[in-house]
Amino acid sequence: MMFRWDSMLLAAALAALGCGSMSPGGVDPVTTSSTALTGSTTESSGEPVDALVFAAPESTGIPSWSVEHVQLADVDADGILDVVHTVSDDGSLAWHQGLGDGTFVEMDATGLDSAVTSLSLAAREAVGLEGLGSPFYPRPRPPHQLTAADGNKLVLSFGFDGGSAVGVLQPDDSGEWTGTLLAADPNHVIGLPVADLDGDGAAEVLLDHDGELVMVWGGDPERSEVLGSLRYGSIYPQAWAGDIDADGDDELLFFVNPAYGVGEAWMWSAETGLIEVETPHSAHKAWASAPIGSRASQFGLATRGKASWLEPGDLPAMRHIEGGDLEESAHFTGGNFDGSGGLTLLSEDNWALRYVAGAFEQIPLEGAQTGWHTLVGDLDGDGLDDLVDGGRDGSLAWQLNISR
Repeated sequence: MMFRWDSMLLAAALAALGCGSMSPGGVDPVTTSSTALTGSTTESSGEPVDALVFAAPESTGIPSWSVEHVQLADVDADGILDVVHTVSDDGSLAWHQGLGDGTFVEMDATGLDSAVTSLSLAAREAVGLEGLGSPFYPRPRPPHQLTAADGNKLVLSFGFDGGSAVGVLQPDDSGEWTGTLLAADPNHVIGLPVADLDGDGAAEVLLDHDGELVMVWGGDPERSEVLGSLRYGSIYPQAWAGDIDADGDDELLFFVNPAYGVGEAWMWSAETGLIEVETPHSAHKAWASAPIGSRASQFGLATRGKASWLEPGDLPAMRHIEGGDLEESAHFTGGNFDGSGGLTLLSEDNWALRYVAGAFEQIPLEGAQTGWHTLVGDLDGDGLDDLVDGGRDGSLAWQLNISR
């Protein structure tokens, strides 16, 4: 199901996405060409560092009391990460343009909100309801960034008063925004982007449809394929592309998180189908060396007293690794913090672990302030992941990684 918004809404959408002369900072207009994100990747930038240092927290100016479901995404396709979130009192979307140095400028989100309303109307129609309903409370989760050869896309999972739904928002060749509804269900469906797995240049969208895993190839609802069934549906699914079975090709790695921590993991390829990946323990969430949905080289789980890394192979498994003083830390934050392109875990007790040659290596950590809702991404383009977190002095705060 497709929609097209009129010229008045188009102007609002262009303003919201920081295009042309209406945007501060001179951001180029959104086009359908591929845009590389400033953020974690599996590529390194310079030599890895052996000690991690973070600058003191600085306020983003975004009030944390009004923020829910925070996400880092390149909303305006300028190659710099922005902050997207829902507003706690009404569920509307808000976004703040990243300037590339850790600072952010609040932008007009009218176009995004109008797009969400249009998708919500389509979702209600898909489940047999009419109109917006009364009361109508769209509860969108912030868009996941989907970057591919066919342009910049936002994958939006959202709730409405008749269930939940997943849609894709993207600009066409003229810059006019269209929306595609991928799925709507009276119960539960959630989606997230996955890097191009079939080699056609278009990134995929993965749906967890109440425990049924569905791949929407290229984000085209006419090309949907059921991959298999899981034991549980996910509230906070996590997925990456990577060489999971060590055959030189990319496979899908999916972690099931039913809101109580990661309990199971699965690999999928066209040759093997859906195969469960052994997980020796649960964790709050999984971590990887690149953002959710992209290609990553290392994957890990960590919780109090336990940590494991993925061991690729014909029967891939998360292997428990001995080493590192894990007993005192209940929470970890993962990302490409050392510039190696691999995964490093930050402890809330100011030390870090990375996985080297089948064993943990502990490295010094200074200044990082992490918590349950810390976001990770390269805000300033130096190849080292930075931190965004909430609750400090009533606003979201960012910390630049100044280790290099």
